[in-house]
Amino acid sequence: MTIVTRSQKSLPLLVLLCALSSLFGGCQYDVEDPCSERSAAYNASVASVFNAHCAGCHGGTFPEAGLALDDFESAMDATLSGDVLYRISLPATDPLAMPPNGSFGSCDAALIEKWASLGAPEFQ
Repeated sequence: MTIVTRSQKSLPLLVLLCALSSLFGGCQYDVEDPCSERSAAYNASVASVFNAHCAGCHGGTFPEAGLALDDFESAMDATLSGDVLYRISLPATDPLAMPPNGSFGSCDAALIEKWASLGAPEFQ
């Protein structure tokens, strides 16, 4: 016995309406991206993300795995090399995922990815 919820019943209709509307100008939503307001510059917001989630292990005199993320140059190099982007994109269950406690939110990951795509600027 399969139970069909009200939202499951309306999904095909929604898909059909979206497909039809794409013929007449596209299917657009006026939903604001909650992550887009933060500036993707190191001094404006990226440093605070690294300090909150990474610098505890990847900072100081002897950073974990030799990877420092507590200063601009080190964070920029590690991010642009792809290591940081790779590690933060892994599922939280992956043993290589960073941070290991899974505290990195999707907006924080989006910010770091945006920062890297802009060439990792220090100032806004």
